[in-house]
Amino acid sequence: MPTEMPGFAMPQRPQHDDAGAGSRVSHEDGDAPQALGDREPRRRSGFSWRHLLIIGIICVLLGAAIPIALNSAQQSAATARTEAMRDAAGSYLSAIADGEWEEATSLVPTTGPATVAPAALLDAAERIQNPEIVLARADGDSGVVEVRYDVPSRPTALTVSRLLEAQHVDGAWQLTTSLAELPSVANYEGVIVPAVAGTALSRPSALLLYPGTYPLDPPVSPIYELDDETFVIDGDPGTLTEITAFPEWSEAMLGEAESRAVQHAEACRAAGACEWSQAATISGAGAVVFAPATASEVQLEAMIEVFNGVDNEMQPVSVWLSLDGDGEVEGARCQGLAGFSDEPVDCTA
Repeated sequence: MPTEMPGFAMPQRPQHDDAGAGSRVSHEDGDAPQALGDREPRRRSGFSWRHLLIIGIICVLLGAAIPIALNSAQQSAATARTEAMRDAAGSYLSAIADGEWEEATSLVPTTGPATVAPAALLDAAERIQNPEIVLARADGDSGVVEVRYDVPSRPTALTVSRLLEAQHVDGAWQLTTSLAELPSVANYEGVIVPAVAGTALSRPSALLLYPGTYPLDPPVSPIYELDDETFVIDGDPGTLTEITAFPEWSEAMLGEAESRAVQHAEACRAAGACEWSQAATISGAGAVVFAPATASEVQLEAMIEVFNGVDNEMQPVSVWLSLDGDGEVEGARCQGLAGFSDEPVDCTA
């Protein structure tokens, strides 16, 4: 009887999703391999020439920007320093224009043995007007400022321009050029002592004056008169300022000389040396200064007029007026009139 074959199973060929010759690997969408002819060129890694070009342009821009930034910063710093110097000069001019003399001197101290005039004298001046800063330039720690101002004068104001030097010290600008000026005083010895606001201006002058127009005081001596004399200080030592005045003989002094000459003529008639009738009138007819005056004496030439009712007769009389310490007339001597007095005698003798 037939006998059954023992159980045996043939090994089975592995099953694939897609049939066909050879094995195929399944790929997801987008991952399917492409033919060599369809593939894009392979990109190289690293920098390309485009990268180098961009980097070069950036370097050029940065190289130009850095000096510009540095130059701008330097210009800003220079501008700030110049403005600080302008401010220092402006404060100085304002102090002078406002009559702040102590402040002006503290801002720009003076040098030399001369001293700034007292405030009473400086206050008498017509001060500067329209002060302005024209320009300022700095060179390291040194600088210069051009200033301009008007000094009241007659008939028109005087416009003055000055260059003031400056130094940058301890973080601040310090002007080193002062506008205080040392004037020269003309020689009025034996005539008057020039003075402003009661302060005598000695010769040689030892007082520094700030720019302005100053009035001279009337003469102390009664034999002189001064008609609103002024002098101008412009603040520029390069232009010599000499304090000059033109005092005139006072009308009172000339009248005194005439009166003494008439006394002399009256004494001459009384003595019989002058043959004028008692009815004749004797009067003064003017007087002039004959010789330079001294502190104690003035010599004049006076004219007298004698009128006898018909004719006039003019005669000169020399008169010496003696002055006391205050310039007042304390005595007089006369000479002249047809040999009445060959030597000076008391005018009433």
